[in-house]
Amino acid sequence: MGAGGLLRDIFFARHFGLTPAADAFTAAFFAADFAGNTVMGAVLSVVTVTFLTGTRAGTGGDERRARPLAPLVAAVSWASALLAASLAVTAPLWIRLVGASLAGPARQSAVEALRWLSLHAFAAPLSAVLAASLQVSGRFALAAAAPLWLTAALVSGPLIFGPQRDVPGLAAWVAGGSLCVLGTLAAGAVVQGSLRPRRPTSTELRDLAGLGAPIAVWYVLSQAGQVVDRTFAGGLGSGQLAALTYAWRFAQAPVWIFAAAVGTVLFPSLARRGLRGDVESRRLLDRGVRLLTLGAVPLVPFWSAYARPVLRWLLAHGVLTAGEADRVAGVLAVYAAGLPAAMLAVLFFRALMAAGRLRRAAAIAGLALCLQAAGDAWASARWGLAGIAGAGVAVQWLGALLAGLAVAKELGEPALILRSWLGGLGIAAAAALPPAAIWLLGARAAAGGDWGWPLAGGAAAYLLVAGLAVWRDRDRASRPPAGA
Repeated sequence: MGAGGLLRDIFFARHFGLTPAADAFTAAFFAADFAGNTVMGAVLSVVTVTFLTGTRAGTGGDERRARPLAPLVAAVSWASALLAASLAVTAPLWIRLVGASLAGPARQSAVEALRWLSLHAFAAPLSAVLAASLQVSGRFALAAAAPLWLTAALVSGPLIFGPQRDVPGLAAWVAGGSLCVLGTLAAGAVVQGSLRPRRPTSTELRDLAGLGAPIAVWYVLSQAGQVVDRTFAGGLGSGQLAALTYAWRFAQAPVWIFAAAVGTVLFPSLARRGLRGDVESRRLLDRGVRLLTLGAVPLVPFWSAYARPVLRWLLAHGVLTAGEADRVAGVLAVYAAGLPAAMLAVLFFRALMAAGRLRRAAAIAGLALCLQAAGDAWASARWGLAGIAGAGVAVQWLGALLAGLAVAKELGEPALILRSWLGGLGIAAAAALPPAAIWLLGARAAAGGDWGWPLAGGAAAYLLVAGLAVWRDRDRASRPPAGA
């Protein structure tokens, strides 16, 4: 999701820029992706692992009762079809919500595009289920290769439809890529023999609803802040929605690629243990906090110093001008300040999910949503897109803090998260000092266009120092945290 979406936006920005057509497709794709992928796809990825392995979150032990895939696919097929139909019917309302600046032909093309992309919303949940089932059965290669269909459609679509600004045609092309992903994954499941069609029983449906409903509520609350951001951005004028989306995609790519991977790897172990506060649970979280802090902190000075030259190099070709790339870079530099919080929040919320504390996680997400809406309303009127990004960063830090305190309470050691984060921050700061010094010293050269040597030098320095830090810290993996 992270790499493919980032690659899509690079090619899309080059051919659509910050035009009304860019806002139209951005609004349509966001609505479809939010409904079909961000919410249902992510929820069902967790539900599938839980359902197929029989490992229930928060039980503090193993409950492994392997269950067939067919009932899950049947139930999700009906739910996905209902979702796609409702999205197609309510397309004008979605576009009015997230594309307030669109009018006339641009709004109509966005509505048509969203109706095409309802097929993407249909395919995404089913693809998430099938990919998770293949991963559970050890077919990682097929699960990883199938999304390349969608990536190819996202990259080639702007090249084909960009010159004509054909937003509905691009949406149909992307929907076709999503259906190809679904077909590939379904064929893999049939070949391996795990997918034999049959109707789910009432007991299986109740089991699925019990697993999925609480997670769905939490995910809707936690991701609805994106809807709020885009609603306010769309009201700022033409091109603002696309600019915010480009900046947000660049900022969130490390979160999707790195933090989501760490959280997904730790989730089964934490779910089996129930986050009981034992030595192993503390060790897992301590290690996760340190790794994510080490990976996130250096990105803050990097984007602060190099957002402008990097985005000019990547985006300022064709339709998008250098001045528009600088506008996106300014928003990205603000978003970068929240990267450590965004990465830690992923880990902490996965830990609460593993402990079965979904009500607590939903309460934190609901509070963050209310604060973000208020912050966006106040800051967008004063600072535009930078204000929206700044309000989001402040809420990210507050949410990460509250989630971390909730996890520490579950472990029975309130100081654990703070001690792990400070330890990781010390290692990250030490590892980030050499590259940050090189990046900041080379900022003047970067402003003049000569940014290759400071970028490469800083990256090499960081990899060297971070490697040494991880090597020295390797013994912590086999020792319990202090106070265990």
